[in-house]
Parts: sequence; C-alpha cells; structure tokens
Amino acid sequence: RPPRSTLFPYTTLFRSPKYFKDKRLIQISVPKLIAGANKPGEIENRLIQMFGEIQISKNIILFIDRIEDLIGLGTETSESLDVSTLFAEEIEKKYFVLLSSTTPESYEKYLSKSALSQSVAKIEIEEMNKLNSIRALGIKAMLLEKKFNIFVTYQAIESAVNLSQKFMTNKYLPGKAIEALNLTAEKISRKIQTKRNKILSKD
Repeated sequence: RPPRSTLFPYTTLFRSPKYFKDKRLIQISVPKLIAGANKPGEIENRLIQMFGEIQISKNIILFIDRIEDLIGLGTETSESLDVSTLFAEEIEKKYFVLLSSTTPESYEKYLSKSALSQSVAKIEIEEMNKLNSIRALGIKAMLLEKKFNIFVTYQAIESAVNLSQKFMTNKYLPGKAIEALNLTAEKISRKIQTKRNKILSKD
C-alpha cells in the first residue's frame, strides 16, 4: 500500500482562501513512495491506489516537495514512460489540486521541458528576508521545544538565520535556517539525554 502521508485541515492555516475550506493537505514523499518497490508494476499500482483514494475523497490538496524528483523516474512496465508523465495526466483530470516546490535551478534543468511543466502553473516566490525568516523560525522553535523538551532562545533563532545565510549558499531562507535549527536541537537533545543516562547509571 502507498506510504502514509501527513494529513491536516487546510483551514487551520492563517488566512486560508475560501476555496481551501474543508480541504485536506496531503504531503507525498517521493523517496517513500518508491521505497521497496522491487516488483514489476509496483510503483504504478501504488500510484493507481493513491490517485483512486484522492478521487474518492474529492477534497485533497496534494503537496510534493522537490517535485523534480519525479522527473526521469521510470516505471517498471514501460521504459519510455516516467512517473512525472503519470502525474501530469492525473493533474489534467482536475479532481485534485497540486502544490509543489522546487528551486529555480532545478526547474530549468529538470522541469521546464517536461510534461509536468505543461500541467502546472509556475509561481516564482522570492527568498524570505531575514526578519520574516526569524519570525518563521519562532513558530518552528515552539514545535522543537515541545518535541525535544528544550528551550530555544531568540539568539539561537537569529544565529540559525545568520549562519545558514553565510554558509548554506546553495539553499534558501527560511528552509535552510529551519534545517540548521532542527539539527542543532536534535544534537542538544541527544547530549542532554546522554548526561541523564550517565547520572542514572551512577545512581
């Protein structure tokens, strides 16, 4: 069966358009979608099942991060057909909304001449500035605090933005700052847990 996807009501997002009321946003991970598909036709069967469930639901917004990962991903039953073409065909049927993300470089390299580029509208979004990135990380920090049982300071958030902007030049804000903050939170959480285990072992 297809891999599980993250589901949540789109109406919980701030300033959501009326069109998105009562819709569900489903995020699909391409690597998970194809993971373990060793038998002929297995990827196609997963896609058929996935699109069938979406068509029955009638209230799905599908999100795919790094949509360029679909390009060149061949199917088992046809060497000339790739997964991106199957997605393009289903998009044309207009029974769901597709949101996806990519970088300008990846769009030009992989998507600009693909069937997908004919089925979706290209919207260019400028990289978020430093101030808005800090605000975005403030929201993310609350989730990390709950997940790892730590406290994230404003200085840590600001440092994540500044350092990622300086050293992660091949990525964009706020994503790269979120990535840096998440990795730091995981590392600190592991250190705290290691110290706790040492104390417990001594006792």
